[in-house]
Amino acid sequence: MLRNAIRSLLRGEGLLCQASDLTGEAAQVWLDEIQVSWPSVIRQCLQHLRQGLAQVMADLADLEALVAERVAQDERCRQLDTLAGCGPVTAATVVAEVGDIQRFSAAKSLRKYAGLTPTISQSGDRSTTGKLVKPCNKHLKHALILIAQSFARSSRVDGTRLEKAYYRCLFRHGPNPAKVSLARGLCDVIFAMLRDGTDFNPKLLAVG
Repeated sequence: MLRNAIRSLLRGEGLLCQASDLTGEAAQVWLDEIQVSWPSVIRQCLQHLRQGLAQVMADLADLEALVAERVAQDERCRQLDTLAGCGPVTAATVVAEVGDIQRFSAAKSLRKYAGLTPTISQSGDRSTTGKLVKPCNKHLKHALILIAQSFARSSRVDGTRLEKAYYRCLFRHGPNPAKVSLARGLCDVIFAMLRDGTDFNPKLLAVG
């Protein structure tokens, strides 16, 4: 919200910040330069917004450091942190939402709990795959989609079955179905990691 407010204020003055990160050094130097010539009221508004954004970023950094410290003390979080695309915060989210992995009899049960299983309609000998199941753990589903987005860009998983399946789905159905498909595959990997208490090993996903 603060980022959007700053950009909105700039647009009101006929300016557009080219920097993607308003908290970056280049953006900060540019903002310092342009606000000097502004009327005092608008300059103060911008300054307050910038200070608020800086404080929020500092608070987030402190929280992330605290989460990272707690993650290092939890073996399940540490194991998930080795998964390509999964950071400390996401690992903690998955562990918190999954709970005891023993309550899931198989990976497909975890997939359904995460809302990554499509609905299937059957009529006679025909079956049709529909939208994803609605009743699910939305926090876990969101975390797995985030992991999938980063996993697909990681060089650590080049040549794996999941990478190939992701790009095959991407070319056939588009980015969103591909991310969901990858998240579904990662759900199986996470189930095995938590069940067996192991770190992520991309060699186990190698093709052939």
